[in-house]
This record gives sequence, C-alpha cells and structure tokens, in this order.
Amino acid sequence: MTDFLVFRLYGPLAAWGDVAVGEQRPSLASPSKSAVLGLVAASLGLVRSDEASLESLHRGFHVASRVDDPGELLVDYHSIETPFERAIQAQPAATRKDELKAGAAGGAKTNLSRREYRQDGLSAVALWRADGGDARWSLEELAGALRCPRFTPYLGRKSCPPALPFEPVVVRAAHPVEALRRAAFKGDAFLEKVERPRQRQYRWEASGPDALAQQTVRRRDQALGRKAWLFADREEHVRVEDVPAPPKGESHVPESH
Repeated sequence: MTDFLVFRLYGPLAAWGDVAVGEQRPSLASPSKSAVLGLVAASLGLVRSDEASLESLHRGFHVASRVDDPGELLVDYHSIETPFERAIQAQPAATRKDELKAGAAGGAKTNLSRREYRQDGLSAVALWRADGGDARWSLEELAGALRCPRFTPYLGRKSCPPALPFEPVVVRAAHPVEALRRAAFKGDAFLEKVERPRQRQYRWEASGPDALAQQTVRRRDQALGRKAWLFADREEHVRVEDVPAPPKGESHVPESH
C-alpha cells in the first residue's frame, strides 16, 4: 500500500502546455506534470530562481490524473509587449508596470501567439513519493500548502485561477488509479448540475509495465530547468473507464489520515 495526495483541479480556464513551436501554444486535455508541480511549488512559496528546490520537487514525486471532463477547446489570438533583454538587465522588473517602464526606456517588441485553453475542465490529481527521490516535503506538508498557498496558484497560466478549493487529502491505496477512483470532494456539489462525459481517463506516471494500462504514451512535461525552460520526455500509462452511477443520496469521501 502507498500513500497518495489527492486533490481537485477545476477552473473556467486551464492550460496544460504541450510542445510549443513558433507562435503556437497548444494545450493538452489532461494536467501536465510540470503544471501540477508548478502549482504545488507556488503553494509552497518556492521562487523560480530556487533551482535546487524545484528539482527536488520534480524528481521526488510522481503524478497521476483522473480527467472527468477535458473541457472545451478555446484558441486565443494573443499579443503582448515585451521589453528587450538589455532593457530588463538595465532595469530589473518586479511587476508588469515596471516591465513596461523598462520597455519604454530601453525598447520593446510585440510578441504574437495563438494560445489554447481548456474551458470548464475538471480533473483530480494524485501525487506520491518516487522511489529513490530526494523530496524535501512530506505529502502532509504539500497538503497544508495547498490549503493555504503562499503564492497565488493557477492552472497552467496566470490567467487561469482555480474556481474551487483543491481540498487535498492523503489516502492509502494500492495503485494511483485506485486512489483516484475513490476521490470525491465536498465542493463537487457545486458541479453536479453540469453534464459531464460518461467516461473518465486515468493517466499515471509509468515506472514499468502495468496491467491496468490500456496504452502507454510519451509526453514532454518533465521539467529540466526553469531558467532555460527545458523539458524532457516521460512515459504515461493511460486507461479509460465508464463513469459509475453513484447510489442516490450517497457520496464517498476517501478516508484520510
């Protein structure tokens, strides 16, 4: 049996980034490892320059997800004014206002992109400690940070705030799919009137053959370094199941400890 930290991700918009080429900024339909652990890092109060802590987080935990609803695809034609690098070096920017001021003084350019978002997507996520990992935090500490985050967390991009509390809970299960099957949250009542797909997709980090997997895919969302913005491939097992109809008047919240 293994301990898993399970929590919910829901918001009007989310962006689970895929490989970006040129102006295209695609979003996959399921939470990416880099986005989930970035959200956890923000909750812990880790700054982007703390490479050692971020590496410890990414190497120390595995990630799984249960996609209840991938959400509708939204494509946004996006433009933003960005100061030249020399302007930022001459006048470091702590806020967007400072950044625009630096651009006015040292020159700026306009960046264009087409950014994909997922609208009204709903997922549950599970984290567990990686064998041989050097994570500095326990699952209980991560849960506490998600309940009271130090920095503002978001679902992939800053323009994508969560719309419901994460409701983190530590559960014991034999497998990440089992932990996610049992995941239920008090805030789910808010979402009951929204029609959702009748199938759920489970995705979990592959560490070898797995009898529950229906297929295994590669995904480039293993962060290698925040400064260089580099990512490596990893393998995910995938399973799709029909959604069971819950007994009327009953709900199941996983046992915590």
